[in-house]
Amino acid sequence: MRGSIMAHNKIRNVSYSFSRPVILISNRESYAVHRAARDLATDMREVLGYEPPVLEEDTDIPWEEAIFISSDASVLKSLSSLVLKYPETFLIQTLPTGHDRFKGKRVLLIGGYDELGTIYGIYHFSEKYLGTDPLKFWTGYVPPKKSNLTLKQISYISPKPTFRYRGFFINDEDLLTGWKKGSRYIEPEIWEKIFETILRLKGNMVIPGTWLPAEERPLNLASSMGLWLAMHHAMPMGIGVVDWPETEKYSFVGNREKVIDYWKKAILSYTGRKVIWTLGYRGLGDYAFWYFEGRKMTDREKAKIIQEAIDTQYRMVKEYSGESNPVMCTYLWGEGIKFFRNGWLKIPDDVLVIWPDNGDGIMEGLPSTPAEGKHGVYYHVAMHSGFHSRLAQTVPPERIEKEFTRIVQKEATGYMMLNVGNIREHVMGIRAVMDLSWQASNWIDPKTDYSESFYDQWCTYYFGSEYSAMVKRIYKKLFTTPFRWGKNEWETEMIGGCHAMATLLINHVLREVPSEEFSKKWTRWLGYKNFTEARRFVEERTQSVRPAWEGLDREVTELANKLTGQAKRFFIDNLLVQIRLSRFSNEVLYHISLACEQYEKREYSAAMKHLKDAEVAIKLALEAERLAEWGKWKNWYRGDTFVDIPLTLKFIKALEAHCEWKLVRSSDIWVWKRWLRPENEKQVNKRRCTYEQEDIVDSNST
Repeated sequence: MRGSIMAHNKIRNVSYSFSRPVILISNRESYAVHRAARDLATDMREVLGYEPPVLEEDTDIPWEEAIFISSDASVLKSLSSLVLKYPETFLIQTLPTGHDRFKGKRVLLIGGYDELGTIYGIYHFSEKYLGTDPLKFWTGYVPPKKSNLTLKQISYISPKPTFRYRGFFINDEDLLTGWKKGSRYIEPEIWEKIFETILRLKGNMVIPGTWLPAEERPLNLASSMGLWLAMHHAMPMGIGVVDWPETEKYSFVGNREKVIDYWKKAILSYTGRKVIWTLGYRGLGDYAFWYFEGRKMTDREKAKIIQEAIDTQYRMVKEYSGESNPVMCTYLWGEGIKFFRNGWLKIPDDVLVIWPDNGDGIMEGLPSTPAEGKHGVYYHVAMHSGFHSRLAQTVPPERIEKEFTRIVQKEATGYMMLNVGNIREHVMGIRAVMDLSWQASNWIDPKTDYSESFYDQWCTYYFGSEYSAMVKRIYKKLFTTPFRWGKNEWETEMIGGCHAMATLLINHVLREVPSEEFSKKWTRWLGYKNFTEARRFVEERTQSVRPAWEGLDREVTELANKLTGQAKRFFIDNLLVQIRLSRFSNEVLYHISLACEQYEKREYSAAMKHLKDAEVAIKLALEAERLAEWGKWKNWYRGDTFVDIPLTLKFIKALEAHCEWKLVRSSDIWVWKRWLRPENEKQVNKRRCTYEQEDIVDSNST
């Protein structure tokens, strides 16, 4: 019988050499499937030099060889004995030429259990058989050319995904918003590439931005491409706090009716889409709500209010979403873990409980007993705070492997939201997390050290087998060279921390307040009682790693000059620039600490010398950024507002001016005049030579 299992068992898989196939799509497939098929056509053009037409199955255009795409269960049953049992799974199979549906034609079948499964099958085929990089928009990698596409006896069916929901949180996206037009919004064409990247990595959900106003949220685009729309912990019900009227108090305590009405409007604005609803209650700007209430509360009182908000939201989603079984979750961010563990928050059984990490890839908590997929995680490879490094990667694959082994063992696999920041700097960590979220078996196998294999695969893929070991060593040094400011593995120096502390030190001496009045927040971070102790700590720690950063800069420069083509380009973007930003940010903080010491001693000319050294380091850091602003990446760092290296330079200039003012009032007048001479800039440029830094030949040279 046609399409019967017995008939299929008699058919052996065959191999074909495709030269000019068409892409044939089963009738009535969605826009999302058609769009992925067009991406496949583009991928084929990049590799084969030929872009196949994308046609409906009932086309009148003649063809002899095709890649046939379908999510129709009856069609797949008639063509293949492979059975898809789970949502989002797919199959890829070469069909025999004797099959009735495509008699005499050469056909490769890509079939999906559902829309997303079909899309994953398309992108999986492109990656595995064409060599397409799922991160190609961000890495610039183009696979080697081929004269034709030879497929040998393919009969593949994908396993069930490890995590049910997997996706990106585009968070604190300063570089993405400032990049193209220098605005506060991301352009639609960039959103489309972000969503495509998620799908190529087999993700199925997205939180599209942090505080975007309603009219700028790309909800329709994300939905049309097949993604679930998710919401972060400070945006329950999908509300945009930037849309909240400034004249109204956002308070579930004192302005409950208006807040509930706002939640209702937010729910209705999402109807007709696939949504994962976030329940919870925090104040504006991701602060705990009680900061805005003007009165003290016990923890139990705080938890009771959050519980009331969650219960209200739960009923509202059930009533207004129009969904019979809406997907809901709540994040245990901030105060959430404490309140939940103490039993003060009772989360409904059909609501996913999301456990956060600490922002550095270390889980803050996990369920005490296996959660059977009813819990999930919120994980970071990028983080914004006073100290974090948004301009360089800081979460190594080894840490990802260790933490996700714990996560999977606790069966917290219902949800995995990955904070990716601006994406480009963190592609290696993104790839690791998304790979194991799809299939974690290799990563959590106690018999293997899979993070080492991941390094090897990554470095060989992008840089070639000849240089793979050297690049791997440099990646590891990027993670281990920063100084430790605490005992824990994540308590390390980061670019953001260098500039935050540098500006804080300058601010302190400019205010000329007693050492004991040094910022309590930062003193707690460092563990020292006053400014003098904190400054000395910074000086000692930054000095301790200066030789290592200098040596790593020299090593990465030497290797950059050996690499060619796209391997060199990506090496500069993903390693050399990040290492130089880290090195020179450390230099800035080191010299600022010395300048502040001299300033407090009233040795203003000595302070000026260190300030000029810090200024040189700032300029070298900014020059390093220019190396990554090639082609389409022009102005990539224009939007840097969270680390804000140019702001540090302004602080340095301010302290220089203050030193000059002090010098003009002192007997050191001739030293002061020397610093004001035009040739002083020549001295600054000359001082740059003290940094051992080789020039990099043009990245496009071979």
